[in-house]
Amino acid sequence: MEENSGAVSGASRSFVSILFLGGWIVTVAVLVLFMRAWIPDVDLMTELAELERADTAIAEPDGPASTPLQPLPGNLPPIAVTGTEYLPIYESLYVGGQRALENLSATVSLRNASGEQPIIVTAVTYFNKSGEAVANRVDAPHTLAPMAAAEFYLDQSLGDGGPVASIAVQWAAERSVEPPIVEAVIVGSYGVKSISFVTRSESRP
Repeated sequence: MEENSGAVSGASRSFVSILFLGGWIVTVAVLVLFMRAWIPDVDLMTELAELERADTAIAEPDGPASTPLQPLPGNLPPIAVTGTEYLPIYESLYVGGQRALENLSATVSLRNASGEQPIIVTAVTYFNKSGEAVANRVDAPHTLAPMAAAEFYLDQSLGDGGPVASIAVQWAAERSVEPPIVEAVIVGSYGVKSISFVTRSESRP
């Protein structure tokens, strides 16, 4: 009898344990169903695409230079020095041997490195991969004050005549001056990751 009582007691404890575990499972299942009902599913890729479209809509695509570039009043003054800054631009990148990053966008910055002398910007020309000029973002000579910086936004998906591969900034000054600094911050996304890098111009005679 004692052995039977022990067996019955053990079976009762096992039954209670199963009921307890089952109750927890049911509780967790109810909580999961409740959370799914009240918290909408989030598609991460869709959210990233929406944010990128919103940022692109806010930015001024391929727009004119910002206000620090001012139209030159009257004719060109006597010029002592001229130069051209060549800036490489990337429209796509290869990842793992495949072209995975396309339609990269760029913020192009044009900076007067002189603390005293303004410079005159005569042209900001976009070239495609074939070396053809596809756009000029300065339609007349503009001045850039000492230590001032102007910016252009370049969205490759909106490029005229194909993706932009390089930019040439032609400038002049009334006296000897340091060449301007031209840089591009290029950004893009790859799956749920993003990439950004900077290119800097080189002076050409």
